[in-house]
Amino acid sequence: MTRITTLGLLTLIMVSASGTCAQTATATDCFETIFAGDGGYTTSACMAVGNGNFVKANDTLDWKRIGPSAYCTRVSAGNKSFYATLDCAPRLGASTDGYAYVNAQAGFVLGTIRPLYVRASSSLETFTTNAGSLECETLAGEAHPTTTKATVLAFSANYGGCKAFGAKVIFSEANESFFSEGALGIVSKNILVKDTEGKCSINILAGGSNKELMEMNYSNTSKGMIRVAINIKGINYESSGGPCGTKTTLEKNGTYKGEAEIEDKSGKVEVDLAP
Repeated sequence: MTRITTLGLLTLIMVSASGTCAQTATATDCFETIFAGDGGYTTSACMAVGNGNFVKANDTLDWKRIGPSAYCTRVSAGNKSFYATLDCAPRLGASTDGYAYVNAQAGFVLGTIRPLYVRASSSLETFTTNAGSLECETLAGEAHPTTTKATVLAFSANYGGCKAFGAKVIFSEANESFFSEGALGIVSKNILVKDTEGKCSINILAGGSNKELMEMNYSNTSKGMIRVAINIKGINYESSGGPCGTKTTLEKNGTYKGEAEIEDKSGKVEVDLAP
């Protein structure tokens, strides 16, 4: 199965915080379970036997994020687990090929060091503020990783075809960090959103509470790309003018929803798990 949520260091590392996604990882490592007895395996590589504190990943390890660095993974065939479904729903007595809670890290993996590109997929990129919704038809960004395994990708991103407040809207270039653990960061500089009639402006603040906003959910595609489901809440911004208010006001209730794809135009990029 090739499902995931947002967002280890096996292929490019990324995962989300709420556990709403799952994916297939490629791994041969051992994973420490959160609770003793959740699962075990009988090889000597990690020096654990039976219902111990480890599970061993196989070549098609299914995993799902359920909390910070906490995942639900399939226990290798022949080992016992207290959990039988990918949701880690408790089923005491599940004997083989079940699931266990494990401690692990998600990450991005590239075949080689090359620029990566992010673009909007099928849906609009939609921001909401007290003044209403801002909708953009396109998203295009570029990242320049310096390693084949990473926990964060830094994109320079441009939103286009944007409308809000009854007029066309211009977004300034955004510096965004995509974290493998499911966060989106607005860094380096503020994002200024202004309608073309000059009635309203939104200033999305860099850093602070906007440094790690949740959540981003990732999935690997059959074409060697990462699909990103964006559902961000709690964006800090300042608004002023027209429908945005008569004075500059700090708000903390902005949201961002959309879908995007990350690709290496000459190769493959993935998100995966590692201990």
